[in-house]
Amino acid sequence: MVRIALAVVLVVASISPARAERGNVLITGESLGRIRIGATRDDVFRVYRDHQIVEVDLRRGRQPSPALRIVREGRALVTAELAGDGRVQRLSTTNAVFHTRDRIKVGSPMRRVQSVYGTPDIVILDGRVLAVYRAGAGTIGFEFDVPASPALDRIPPERDVTRIVVLGRAHPAS
Repeated sequence: MVRIALAVVLVVASISPARAERGNVLITGESLGRIRIGATRDDVFRVYRDHQIVEVDLRRGRQPSPALRIVREGRALVTAELAGDGRVQRLSTTNAVFHTRDRIKVGSPMRRVQSVYGTPDIVILDGRVLAVYRAGAGTIGFEFDVPASPALDRIPPERDVTRIVVLGRAHPAS
């Protein structure tokens, strides 16, 4: 009996933080990891109580843009941007541990994104280029490091996703 208990303790102790995060890594059009669009500030603190949460101001032009950044082992996992009512209005990640049901993640090339989702709406949001797609009841944007230009009509297929943004029901091209 003691050997079994010791074996269980050793197995649990050997699970890395990255492995422990695996059950909460899905990106949908309305959620990223443990957080859904519309969640309250308190919800974010509750569901990520086992992580460091840093309050940041992303500044959109001259406007303050409060957000919560979820951090583990010194690396940002998720940024949850808050609306004036304290609810999450946008989620983003630059961490490749998160992925869509089709395994699209930071580092995936545009050719893979397009093979899964089709032709995107190309949108410049906050000065960054996103390939935007409807995803269920929400919207996902895949950011690429390409020059922002109103004339941009496609993203080179070899470019890799640098950030994923969950916009919920909002669609910046609408």
